[in-house]
Amino acid sequence: MGEQIFASMNSHHVDFTIFAGATKNGHSLCTDQAIGQDIEDIFNRLEAPALCALGNNGWTDCHRSDNGP
Repeated sequence: MGEQIFASMNSHHVDFTIFAGATKNGHSLCTDQAIGQDIEDIFNRLEAPALCALGNNGWTDCHRSDNGP
């Protein structure tokens, strides 16, 4: 996600953010880094609290062998 988006949101002093969508595509590996730390790092850039509801690629595609264990 682009730094400009976070800078804009932070400059507008939003009370909270709700993110409902994909944080990875359907072919990305389902590693702890990709579905854990990377998402945490992204949302820690926001100054306001954030609620993140993972999209389908963040969990339903992880059973596929080409997405890793």
